[in-house]
Amino acid sequence: GSATQRFYRVMLVQTTDLSRPIIQSIGVTNGTATLTWSAEPPHIYRLQYNGSLASTNWSAVVPDVTATSQTATTTDVVGVSTQRFYRVLVVQ
Repeated sequence: GSATQRFYRVMLVQTTDLSRPIIQSIGVTNGTATLTWSAEPPHIYRLQYNGSLASTNWSAVVPDVTATSQTATTTDVVGVSTQRFYRVLVVQ
């Protein structure tokens, strides 16, 4: 017809050689887990947890963490959970 058509191509390009964060330690005291992972300042990281690796619904531990050194640390109240899996994502 007479309608103008426009086509767009979007390409996502990784522009950094940022290393994947690796959890270095997890300690649990009085129902609170403390996690430390490798980091690169000033990137922002998000810790997530899940009760089962079979589930795809991960929950965020808030707030996100801004790295100020080569490691980052945060805590998560696990309460009486019998098992919890963690992963760390680079947000920015």
